[in-house]
Amino acid sequence: MPRVSIDKLTGLLIEGQGNDDAPLDALRANAIRAGHLDGDIETTVVSEAELAGLIKALEPEPTYEEARRATYPPEGDQLDVLWKQFNQDRLGGKALIQEADDMLGLILSVKAAHPKPE
Repeated sequence: MPRVSIDKLTGLLIEGQGNDDAPLDALRANAIRAGHLDGDIETTVVSEAELAGLIKALEPEPTYEEARRATYPPEGDQLDVLWKQFNQDRLGGKALIQEADDMLGLILSVKAAHPKPE
């Protein structure tokens, strides 16, 4: 079972040792050497799941941009939908701007050269 030292004030992991023989006093001494106050340190034995939770708590919260980006569909899927819409518009007689029309032509030629396997 892992042994850990935890900052009592924050509940955050200071150090973890996977070694069952790691003395708790050594963890306390390491935390004190790292600048923690003796009264603010808890040393204990935890389960692997508890250790994983303590490690996870150390990970920074994702920024707004990271959280938002992670929930969007893959960019390739987004582009595929747009090009399908442009193609439908073109087939329906709607004029596309020249750059979009040229790019759609390239994309359709690649799809024709490399059709999806069925």
